[in-house]
Amino acid sequence: ENYEVLNTEVNFIEAFDYPTATAALDWAMTDEGKKTYDTLIMDSLSEFTKLALAHFLPLNKDGRAAYGDMMQWVAWYINAANAQDDKNHLWLAHTERQEDQVDGQVRFWPWVEGKGQRNEIPYMFSEIWFIDIVLNDAGAYGRWLLSQEGGKGLAGSRNNLLDPYEPLDFSAIFRKMRREPAWINPNQPAEPAVEVKSTQEPATGKRPKPAGKKPVSQ
Repeated sequence: ENYEVLNTEVNFIEAFDYPTATAALDWAMTDEGKKTYDTLIMDSLSEFTKLALAHFLPLNKDGRAAYGDMMQWVAWYINAANAQDDKNHLWLAHTERQEDQVDGQVRFWPWVEGKGQRNEIPYMFSEIWFIDIVLNDAGAYGRWLLSQEGGKGLAGSRNNLLDPYEPLDFSAIFRKMRREPAWINPNQPAEPAVEVKSTQEPATGKRPKPAGKKPVSQ
């Protein structure tokens, strides 16, 4: 509702094995590949680690070496993407539920192959975001992007250019990250500003289902 429908073609590459994923990522990092996109979405980092580990395990007698090779493979592409300041790179990831042994709080952490890698890989990114369902001051639940610590999912920012909770509009988020003015649709009336009040569940104890599809990062 109140969103303009745009007829836009989105190019994509399907990669279900290690050779295809490697070839696709290699091409996306070339000058030729970069001419075809402003924003590149990798869906998902979790699946890439599974493909890489399945490839390296038969090549190593020591399973720990296979995890090391997987880590080097993933880190190379993350660093290559991080080096491109003129492009938007969005790595999606599945999440796993973790309970803090100290305070008992349940949090969600990006899932990749390898326990050590799950602690290491997220911190290769300058921005870690989590899509959450929260309540605003209008009494409505909706999906928001969490960019700072303090919520149910791992999030953090080294740049601090975003509010702790941002509307789930990646075009607006990328403009804000580049310090560009927000785009205003002249055909859409302005909506009143809303403030996120709480991340607590409703009184029924059941979290309402969001409209549309489930966030792909969860």
